[in-house]
Amino acid sequence: MSGHSMTKAKTLRLLERKLQSARIKPLVIFTLGEWVSLGETEKVKYASSLIQDPALFAATHVIVRSSASNEDSDTFSNAGHFKSVGDCPKGDIASVVEAIQTVVKSYGKNAKESDQVFIQEHIKNLKKIGVAFSCELSTHAPYYVVNYQETASDYEAITSGTTSNAKTYYRFKDSKNEIKDAELGALLSAIEEIESLLKWEAIDVEFAIDDQSQTWILQARKIVNEVTNRVIGVDELGAFLLKIEKKFKKMAKPYPYLYGESTVLGVMPDWNPAEIIGCKPRALSLSMYKELVTDNVWAYQRDNYGYKNLRSFPLLRTFGLHPFVDVRLTFNSFVPKAVSDQLSHKLVNYYLGKIKENPQAHDKVEFSIVLSCFHLSTEKDLRVLLESGFSEVEVKELSQALSGITSDIIQEGGHFQRDLERIEVLKEKQKTILDSDLPSVDKIYWLIEDCKRYGTLPFAGLARAGFIAKQFLDSFVDREIITLEERDDFLASLNTIARQFSRDMDKVARGELSREEFLREYGHLRPGTYDIRSRRYDESPELYFSQVTSLDLEKDQKPFQFSDEKKERIQSHLKEIGLKFNVDHLLNFIRKAIEGRESSKFVFTKSLSEAFVELEYFGSRFGFNRDDLSHLDINTIIRLYTTLIDDDVTEILLQSIDMNKRKLDITMSLKLPQLISEEEDIYDFFVFETEPNFITQGQVISDVVAGPLEGQDLKGKIIFIESADPGYDWIFTKNIKGLVTMYGGANSHMSIRAAELKLPAVIGAGEENYKIWSRAKKINLDCENKIVRVLS
Repeated sequence: MSGHSMTKAKTLRLLERKLQSARIKPLVIFTLGEWVSLGETEKVKYASSLIQDPALFAATHVIVRSSASNEDSDTFSNAGHFKSVGDCPKGDIASVVEAIQTVVKSYGKNAKESDQVFIQEHIKNLKKIGVAFSCELSTHAPYYVVNYQETASDYEAITSGTTSNAKTYYRFKDSKNEIKDAELGALLSAIEEIESLLKWEAIDVEFAIDDQSQTWILQARKIVNEVTNRVIGVDELGAFLLKIEKKFKKMAKPYPYLYGESTVLGVMPDWNPAEIIGCKPRALSLSMYKELVTDNVWAYQRDNYGYKNLRSFPLLRTFGLHPFVDVRLTFNSFVPKAVSDQLSHKLVNYYLGKIKENPQAHDKVEFSIVLSCFHLSTEKDLRVLLESGFSEVEVKELSQALSGITSDIIQEGGHFQRDLERIEVLKEKQKTILDSDLPSVDKIYWLIEDCKRYGTLPFAGLARAGFIAKQFLDSFVDREIITLEERDDFLASLNTIARQFSRDMDKVARGELSREEFLREYGHLRPGTYDIRSRRYDESPELYFSQVTSLDLEKDQKPFQFSDEKKERIQSHLKEIGLKFNVDHLLNFIRKAIEGRESSKFVFTKSLSEAFVELEYFGSRFGFNRDDLSHLDINTIIRLYTTLIDDDVTEILLQSIDMNKRKLDITMSLKLPQLISEEEDIYDFFVFETEPNFITQGQVISDVVAGPLEGQDLKGKIIFIESADPGYDWIFTKNIKGLVTMYGGANSHMSIRAAELKLPAVIGAGEENYKIWSRAKKINLDCENKIVRVLS
């Protein structure tokens, strides 16, 4: 069935006659040639005759819709390009004529006389309106995808991207799960029937469901976008999803050495792989992250800092190359060692119940769910436990354990202080290895080993201290010792490595520092720290630092001092809750913890970046480029160091690369929720609305810049980045006015960066918010009121 002959109107006319599982309002169709040949008076008469057509007999209001010949075809779609005008009173001929003129005008200069316009009854009293796809749009994977708005009247609310309360539902085509929403079930039956009638492999359907639960089809078109990946069929993907289901069932059972009766998997709790490496990373990114952090280091740090010993438990579980955090491990690892086994078990089950009840808190578990330290507001959190079935004896036991662990972390000479010192050792280790004559494989091995011991391990400790510091600051606000603005002023006064970066970049702009000197210090950074394909600053400085202007940073950074009165109040609270350190020591800890976390990340990422440089050099000797190497498991290189291998090195590398390319194919086709609580979630789920983290109290209205940022004019714009690490700090040299990320937590690098620059930002907007906002031309980012408004 040719898409060139099947216009929107003709497709609907065909379906109107044959479709059984949904309905289509009758159409009155005419051509552009018929309309434009008429004079003004004749157009009024013609429009009057059209709306008297028996097809519109029952209508009180009509909608005039486009059906251009180049709107949809077998090879392209102009969906949304042309106008439709709805809610025209049938008796108001002038309104109908104006609507027709608006639709005709939208066809533009390339309009043809054969292009069509059609009129239908405007459906009233809608419960749902939206668009559904018979495959996942970017990969053509076999999923039904429904994006809709409830209690809507605007036919174009979803397709135009202006709605902010959309719901998205994914369902694997061969899912055996019951569809709990009967209206969505009826819609999917209609889509299946439309696929069969039109004999198209992939379709896009606009629909409406009225208050009588009747499904109306507004449009059906062939999906024509090309995909670069291998399209995975329903049988192959179904077999893989079944393996995931079986694996999850095993993981969700009670487990020796672990507290908690079940588990939950998430892409953002704890070490947040979604933000750092993405939900579908290539093998090198994933394996390097696991090696440096989530296989062992994460648990060693928690054990060192006084929490339960989870050593030998890898934090990440991967399906193909899709990483998930085992949240039961996270909750176990935040229980102080001093807590009894019985209470530990009860606590972990309680935490698991909370995240299942509040899945939107999955990126804020350390702030919203677990109790992992003691601060000025902890006793209020402990009262919630009393209301949730914990006894006073149990709450007192936990309170004492949290108080003890917090005091141990903050005290002089503890692990926190040693971690600050250990990072300095790594700088010397890096120089020793990089200045040596070791072969590339040996350099890679030792850069990684030293990074784990002297880089990511102390960084993990400093990151934990940074969380504690942030919770103390928030508790100062909660106890009304300081205001939100004062908290932001304190954060803006910090001298982090990111601020030093901006200050040095400013010196380059002023001619006070050479670009060469700047790159010697910061050249190892790259956007996408774990992605070998990403260019380092010193490889492509023009890409990142062209047109750098002076930022006048000093006017935004002001020293912040807690007044004597505020310090006395903090000291009084510390005494009241039994924490032994004094206020000056606490405030010094807060400052050092946040600054130390950022500086340690800067140092350890050099080891990672240099390992990639050596890997690129080594791989090139065997004919592999960066893209090839991005599919390599880093453990393949580690084995080359530790094992005498007689096999051909080229073949060894090629086997790993080819295997992981195949893994990536099926991983790209996977559509899994951000949180898996039950095995049913593997096959169909709603995308839950994430509560974004609004940073600062600022407000800005500006144009949006999304997509690849390199080479774009960013000055004065609100920038959108899916996930951002320290390698993206170059954007702050461009005088941007706001920042939005899809992933990221309240204490992530970009949150701290935005806070210290007093930059209005939304960190961790969530997939759906990000998609809607990033498609806008201009938005109002109002952090004080926690609102993002799409303006155009």
